[in-house]
Amino acid sequence: MDTIDDPQELQEAIALSLEGTPAEDKNLKSLIADGLRKKYSCPPLDNMRCTLGETLSMEDARSILFAPHTEELVQDFVNIMEFGPLDDSSKDLMIPWLSLLYLCHTKSCTFGKRFIEVGGLSVLSSLLGHPIDYARSQAFEALYRLTTEDTVDWFADDLSDSFKASLHDVSLNSPLLENISKELLTPSFPSALTLSLQLLGFTLSWVRRWYSNKGRIAVSTGILSALTAVSTNSEATQEEQSLAHTLLSDFGQNVVNHTDGEFSLSFLDGEQVLPSRSVLERAIIAKEEGNGLFKNSNLKAATRRYSYALRLTNACESIEEVRSLRKGVLNNLAITCHRMAGELKNCDAVSICLLLDQALEYADQSLRIDKRQPKPLFVKGRCLFEKSDFEAAAAAFREVHSLVPSDKQVTISLHEIEEKLALVRTADDEKNINPTKGVKGIPSEVQHTAKPFQYQTESVVTSREFEKRWDTLKASSDRLEFLEAIGDRLPALLSPIFSEALLLAVVKTTASADEAKTEIALKILERLSRVDRILLIVAFLTRRQREELKLAIEIITKSATMSSAGLKALMNELSGKE
Repeated sequence: MDTIDDPQELQEAIALSLEGTPAEDKNLKSLIADGLRKKYSCPPLDNMRCTLGETLSMEDARSILFAPHTEELVQDFVNIMEFGPLDDSSKDLMIPWLSLLYLCHTKSCTFGKRFIEVGGLSVLSSLLGHPIDYARSQAFEALYRLTTEDTVDWFADDLSDSFKASLHDVSLNSPLLENISKELLTPSFPSALTLSLQLLGFTLSWVRRWYSNKGRIAVSTGILSALTAVSTNSEATQEEQSLAHTLLSDFGQNVVNHTDGEFSLSFLDGEQVLPSRSVLERAIIAKEEGNGLFKNSNLKAATRRYSYALRLTNACESIEEVRSLRKGVLNNLAITCHRMAGELKNCDAVSICLLLDQALEYADQSLRIDKRQPKPLFVKGRCLFEKSDFEAAAAAFREVHSLVPSDKQVTISLHEIEEKLALVRTADDEKNINPTKGVKGIPSEVQHTAKPFQYQTESVVTSREFEKRWDTLKASSDRLEFLEAIGDRLPALLSPIFSEALLLAVVKTTASADEAKTEIALKILERLSRVDRILLIVAFLTRRQREELKLAIEIITKSATMSSAGLKALMNELSGKE
């Protein structure tokens, strides 16, 4: 098959992907190559930007997806897998990601080792439970390939501490065993039983090899039941039944019924071997490297080193010294993500919101270790304020102020938030304002007493206020008129969580054949970006009825810059329909 005109990185990706494909199966080879060319020509750039929370060029996107040859690019590859969506709307992003991972990248030992070291196994273990069958099967295939000796000899005497730490975390502190066991009980794709049995056998054997000083581990009754189900499953192959019997014989002697999880394993008293201290030392170095990058304003690289330090210590977080280190790393990640969000003020709201949510999550994790910390509480308060959750922000800053009452920055921030909260409460108290006065800038034909919300849109200045006002309206026509009164402020106020509700209001009103309201609906959609309009359709694809979807496509086609044929082709691709 001719790839001479393809860019070098695409040629290499195609060559790796076709390794092992039967030489006579030319149709399959052509299908794989053409699919890779299509994705290379048009990578999911907008979704990647939203997921990473940063601006990417087309070349950046192609390098991350097709040629992650550096540790930095591998980290980006893993981050997109970790923070990408986990529902049907993920098809455009996660399907090509997992496909390239399995078909191409896991065949490279260099990539495989970097992927493991930056925490890729932990992310893959979560994706074993992905709601899309194809994505789930690719995650199983990729994880199986990464746990074979072709990438790393996991049972070698000289196995490095970093590899041990990576797999220790996955084996004991992740959804791996639960996802494998559920697949054993209810297989959802071809080869699911075989892959699940092999991965379970590998995991149990590996943990016993490295972390039990007497060669014994205890499995939960959930795992035992899953293996028993396969051994008696008439639809399982003879080889699968035999492997299930072998695992039952090998690991079914010590069984415990854990209260903290149905599918898990543990150690008999005094028989657990703790991870090496060198892992802690590497984590400390990674944190210090992150601090240096942060001081030089290299925030993205700093988050990579902090995340690496965090992943290294997942396996031994019960040790007090490790808990102290993790607390500092989590605080630094919260601060860095908040700073990155601040530097994206001119970018799309989705990217900013994602970074603020990440900062909040890191702050909360740190507070779960020690709830009386001013630093993560301060970051939490600022993030909540910037997300327009003034009640929660004020509560966080009151708590910070009680811990450091003499800190001027805390005092100023608390006053700022309480003033904003007072304004919000005043606006809420004025919901019953006299509806006969009208408001400048709102057309007279919509200034009538039946809908008092029309006269309060000028007080809607934050997403939080928008949300409260929206929830008071029930009729689709009322919501449309409210959106029209908001005017050009709509894109700034519209949070992603309102996407489906907005489109539903537009569709239902347009379906009523009211021409005047149809014009309002189209004007509202024209205020949104092309990407936002496509995201609205994706929400419909996953949640609405087919007849509503058809109408939604027709409406959005009228206001989108994409051609009708192009938009409908995109819909077919996203929905998997012919």
